[in-house]
Amino acid sequence: MDLKNTKGIKKDSDFRKVYKHGKSFANKYLVMYILDNKSDFSRVGFSVSKKVGKANVRNLYKRRLREIVRKNMHHIKPGCDLIILTRVPVTELGYQELEKNVKYLLRKSGVWIDWFFYQRLSEKDTAWINRILQKIFVCFKNCFNIN
Repeated sequence: MDLKNTKGIKKDSDFRKVYKHGKSFANKYLVMYILDNKSDFSRVGFSVSKKVGKANVRNLYKRRLREIVRKNMHHIKPGCDLIILTRVPVTELGYQELEKNVKYLLRKSGVWIDWFFYQRLSEKDTAWINRILQKIFVCFKNCFNIN
């Protein structure tokens, strides 16, 4: 997965919309806002406060969060806007602990799709996954000329 090919949340109006109408989930280090965007893809935005540190420190945590989301994008349910905010104690965390906290909030919010527990998803989610699996099957069928 490449975040460069996905649409991110960049406009102030989009951030405000998610803050105002979205649902928040938090722990000691992070706050996550989630709002359904009624599309086939998810958008992600990051916000690191100046209280966290100078520009180089803020950029470090934005890069880390971006990489964590990029690596786990296939687990994030499509059709939602996510904003991840950092709190000041985030500077205590290394990469592994930060990743653990992001995954915890994604699971807590219900956005995380655990492919192992596919059968526990709602009908809407399983229908979406079935459409993708059918497209993959058709691609393989066409690539290998299987009738």
